[in-house]
Amino acid sequence: MDSGKYSDLADRLINRLKSEGFTVQRYDAFTSDSVYLKLDYGLCYSVRISDHPGKSNLQYTFNLIKGYVGKPLIKRQGVWRLFYSFNSFDKLVKDILSKREWVKQKYHPDYEADMEKARIMNQNNKGFWSKAVLV
Repeated sequence: MDSGKYSDLADRLINRLKSEGFTVQRYDAFTSDSVYLKLDYGLCYSVRISDHPGKSNLQYTFNLIKGYVGKPLIKRQGVWRLFYSFNSFDKLVKDILSKREWVKQKYHPDYEADMEKARIMNQNNKGFWSKAVLV
């Protein structure tokens, strides 16, 4: 595995998303080189950066996978997931920006207030919330 590449790619994505006004939480896995990002305290879903299939019980909306070849959109257990190869970075960013606008219009007209509610509601949760850092 090439952990530096995943970390560098995560840094690049974080910088790009922060320039677009996103709040980003980051978790670097201990058992693999995967990096996980939660966007706007989860209101705009999560990104998984990796080189291997993820755990079936965890369903990240955006998946940036080294060497990914396959369907870009997969529905599993009622959840739509988007998949990108590393060379589809710009498409990933575009799709995240579009998803945020869709989420704002459909579910969260007071997006900033809802982000704060999500942060407060989840701040003491175990797992990602307790291990991730705000970047």
